[in-house]
Amino acid sequence: LSNFLIFFLQQYPHTQTLQALCKQDIDTFLLALKAEAEAHGWKDNQRIHHHVSDLEDWLCHLERTQSPLRPTDPTSHIIWPSHYPRIHSQSRAHVKDIPQTVLAQLDAHMQYLPATYIPIVVVLRASGWRISDVLFLKLDTCLEQEGENYWLVGDIQKTQVLTHKIPITKEVAAVILTQIEWVKQQYTPEENPKGWLFPALKCRAGHGHSQRFLHGDPLNAKNVSRALDALVTRTS
Repeated sequence: LSNFLIFFLQQYPHTQTLQALCKQDIDTFLLALKAEAEAHGWKDNQRIHHHVSDLEDWLCHLERTQSPLRPTDPTSHIIWPSHYPRIHSQSRAHVKDIPQTVLAQLDAHMQYLPATYIPIVVVLRASGWRISDVLFLKLDTCLEQEGENYWLVGDIQKTQVLTHKIPITKEVAAVILTQIEWVKQQYTPEENPKGWLFPALKCRAGHGHSQRFLHGDPLNAKNVSRALDALVTRTS
């Protein structure tokens, strides 16, 4: 982390927080690391990988603890999977990174998704969370506002981090607020007893009420994945 902090202070010599940190700063930091590696003849990407990993862990910690030092942008918007260099180790072999080019295509064609899934994908892109974590967001607790700033609040199931809180833009907050109003208009409290932000659809085509709706469950993550797969087929 000391290498990064020295670099950051060179970029922002008068700052006392990380609020200005953005993706472009990480791009520049990686170029500096690669230049240093070339100057010393280091060919192993493991060192750069550790720099990125340790920095991401620290930024997530600052974000989770609501530290006043934390960046304005969420960590998922600052450090991308593409920032991690390729390394020949089994520990990284199973990780399925999404290239930035694919994410850009998703943003460009999102309007072709079924309307049910567009707000889900918007929140996915804004948070960097898993589909299941987004689908477990609750109407009454998923959004917080502090002045003009908005925060997404939810539970990260895999790591058991409860009420995880990350900053989001006003535009993303507007999508969530619209979804909240839509759910309240379309579902009674009895139909959505657990208060899901994305409750299961009431009916399946020609089959009456869906089992997930009858059980009071949120939308199925597999259906979101299928919608994304269908989008790939349609736009390819």
